[in-house]
Amino acid sequence: MHASEGDAFSALGWGLRRYAWIVLATMVVLGVLVPEVLHRSSADRYDAQAQVGPVTALTIPNLDALPRSGETVFANGAVEDAVRRELRLESTQRVVPDHVELVAPQDNLVFTVIGHGKTAQAAANAANAAAGTFTEELNRYEDPMGTFAVQRSAAVPVRPAATVRWLPLVLAGLAAGVVVGVGIVTLLMAVRRPVLSPTAASRAAGVPVLASVELKKGSREVPGLAQVCHRLLHQDARVVFVTGPDSAAAERRRLVAELFKIFQSLPVRLPNGEPVTHPRIVDDPTTPELATRGEDAFTLIVVPLGAALGAVVRHAEHHVIPGATAVVLVRRTSGLRTSLLRLSGVGALVTRRA
Repeated sequence: MHASEGDAFSALGWGLRRYAWIVLATMVVLGVLVPEVLHRSSADRYDAQAQVGPVTALTIPNLDALPRSGETVFANGAVEDAVRRELRLESTQRVVPDHVELVAPQDNLVFTVIGHGKTAQAAANAANAAAGTFTEELNRYEDPMGTFAVQRSAAVPVRPAATVRWLPLVLAGLAAGVVVGVGIVTLLMAVRRPVLSPTAASRAAGVPVLASVELKKGSREVPGLAQVCHRLLHQDARVVFVTGPDSAAAERRRLVAELFKIFQSLPVRLPNGEPVTHPRIVDDPTTPELATRGEDAFTLIVVPLGAALGAVVRHAEHHVIPGATAVVLVRRTSGLRTSLLRLSGVGALVTRRA
C-alpha cells in the first residue's frame, strides 16, 4: 500500500473505487431520472399562438415604450380573470405564465399571446381568451396608443410542444452527475481522511505497524498472517489483546479466528526440542482486562484500510502502551472483485500492497 495520508490523488482514487456507487447514483439521478421526469411533464403540454397588432396608425410618440406598455396592460389582471373563467380554473391557480404568456419583442408592432394547456383545445382556448381580453384592454388607451385587434386567432395545435429535448438533457445530466458525485466523494475524503498506508496507520495510532494482512472473502488464504504470528511468538507475550475501532469489528473477529486456527495447529515442540508456547488471544477486551494487563501482555490494534483517521486516533488514545502495542493494517477483498480488477488491468495498481 503506497498511498499515504498526504497523497490527495491517491486518497481520491481510493475513494472513487470505494464509493463508486455514489458517483453512479448521482449519474442515475441527474442523468436518467431527472430528464425522464422533465420529459414526461413536458410531453403533454400544448402551445397555441394568437397575434394582436394595431389596425390604425399608432399615436404613441415612442415605439420603444410599446413592449413595456403591452406587458403592463397584459398583467393588469383582466387577462388572468378571462383565462381563469375560460378554463374554469380555481382562484388560487396561477395563470401567467402557467397557462398564458405574452411575447412583446422590441421593434415589432405585433404582440404574440401564447396559450399553454394539457390538451390542444385548452391551449387554443387559453390563447384566444387572453388575446381577446388583451385587445380590449389595449383599446382602452386608444387615444395615446392607437387601435388594436386580434390579427390571427390561435389554431388548435397538432402535436405537443417539444419544450424539453431528452437526449441533450440526459448527456448534460450524466456530466453533471459525474461532477457532483466526484465532488461528494472528495468532500467525504476530506472529512474522513482515510488511513490508506502503513505509514498513515502508524502515525495515527502512534505505534509501529506489526504487519499488513489481506482478508479474502471465501478464501482460506490470509496473506500477511504468518508474519503477524511470527512476530507475536517473538514478543514473549502470554496474552494478546486484539482490539480496534468500531468500524473494524468484522475484520477484528476474522483476524482473531485466523490466529486461533494457526496457534492451535502449531506443534508442541520445535525440532530442537524447545517447547512452543503461543499466547492466549483475547478478542475485544473489556476495560477491567485492559486496566489489569500485566507486563507480559501485548495489544494489537486492528485498523481496516480506509478507516477514518479520527476514529483510529481516538481509539489509540485509550489502548496504546508504548513498547507493548502495534497495529495490524487489514484490507478486505472479494475474490470476484480481485479477479475483475486484474482482468481490467487495474489490479496491478490496486491489489499490489505492502
